[in-house]
Amino acid sequence: MLLQEENLGIEYQYNLPVNASDDGQHDISLYVWSHLVWSACSKSCSRGISTSKARCVLKSDGRAVDEKFCKRQPKPTDLIKHCNEDPCPPRWLVGQWSDCSKSCGVGGHRTRKVACVQQVGVSGEEESGNSSRLVVDDTDCSGQKPASERECRLKDCPPEWHTFEWSEAQLLRAVTTIFYPSHTFLLECEDKFRVAYCPLVLKFGYCRRTYFQTMCCKTCAGEVTAARRRRRKRARRTG
Repeated sequence: MLLQEENLGIEYQYNLPVNASDDGQHDISLYVWSHLVWSACSKSCSRGISTSKARCVLKSDGRAVDEKFCKRQPKPTDLIKHCNEDPCPPRWLVGQWSDCSKSCGVGGHRTRKVACVQQVGVSGEEESGNSSRLVVDDTDCSGQKPASERECRLKDCPPEWHTFEWSEAQLLRAVTTIFYPSHTFLLECEDKFRVAYCPLVLKFGYCRRTYFQTMCCKTCAGEVTAARRRRRKRARRTG
C-alpha cells in the first residue's frame, strides 16, 4: 500500500542550460546550418544553374540532422551558382509541318523549317536561365539534315465541272471523234511531202486520190471529209 506524505511547503525548480535543445538532451552549440549539397546543373551546357539549400548538420562530421537542432539560428537563404558554362554543340532544329499544299488528290506537299542552331546564353539574363539560338552553317551540325519537305497522301478529289474555250481545230477533232471515229486519224497525221507541195495538191484537186490523201493527209483532211459528206448526200438522194 502506497502512502503519500503531507507536503511541508518545499518547492522544486528545474533549470536547463542555455545551449540545451527543447528536449534538454542535446547541446545546440554542436549543430550549425551548412550548404554542403548542391543540386544537379539545370543544363548540360551553355551556362546552367545549381542550387544549395541550407541543412542542419552536426559540426563534428557534417552529418545532416533534424532542423529542430538549428532552429534557434537564422536559416540562411539558398545559394545559387553557375555551372556547365561551355557552349552547347550545334544541333538540328526542326519546326512544325505545314498544312498540305492541296486539299485532296496527289501532288501535294508539306514543308517545315530546318536549321542548324547553337544555343548560347543571353547577356544580362543568365540568372533566369534564359538562352538564345544562333543559326550557324549546316556543316556545323552532325548527322544528316532532316527533311524539310514531304509528300501529302490525301483522299481522291471529288469530280467537278470544268469549262474552257474550244479552238476551231479542237472542235473539229471532238466532232470527228464522236461522229466519225474512223476519220480521226486525218486530224492527227502530218504531211509527208514538203510544206510547199501539199497546198498545190489541195489546190489542183488531187486530194481525191488515195496516194495524196496519205502523203498530204493533214492538208487534205478537210477536203477528204467534205468529199465524204458529198458522197453520203448523193447516196441519200439516190437511195
